Amino acid sequence: MPHIKPPNFTGKDTKQSHHNENKNTETKGYSKEILNFVADNSQKPQKPKMKQIERIERMEQNLERATDALRALNDALDEYETVQEALQELDTYYGSDTWKQDFSDDEQGRLPQNLKRGVLSEDAIWNVLEDYRTLKERLESLPS
Repeated sequence: MPHIKPPNFTGKDTKQSHHNENKNTETKGYSKEILNFVADNSQKPQKPKMKQIERIERMEQNLERATDALRALNDALDEYETVQEALQELDTYYGSDTWKQDFSDDEQGRLPQNLKRGVLSEDAIWNVLEDYRTLKERLESLPS
């Protein structure tokens, strides 16, 4: 906005305030020149430009998306922290003599038929541990 030089302002119009004190209380004795200047140069709200509206809408979408993603990631990281001990236990179990015995007993039919036995498949634990290692590398490589 260009700089607008205001009229000489010396306060209230003394001529007008002495002669018309009660006549016009709305102007409070200010000269017409001052009142016109203020009226002409007041900040009138302007209609926002379309680019501005689009920018604000886009930023609002970015804010909502980032908020949702960060909340979900935070929840996932909380769960990830709680599963660390379980992953370590699976890693120790997988390939150990205990796992080999459990696997053999399953192969010979010594375990109950209704027992869940995904841990005895050769791929299930390996896949989970490989996913864990890949995720850990990915987290470590993220920029700060």
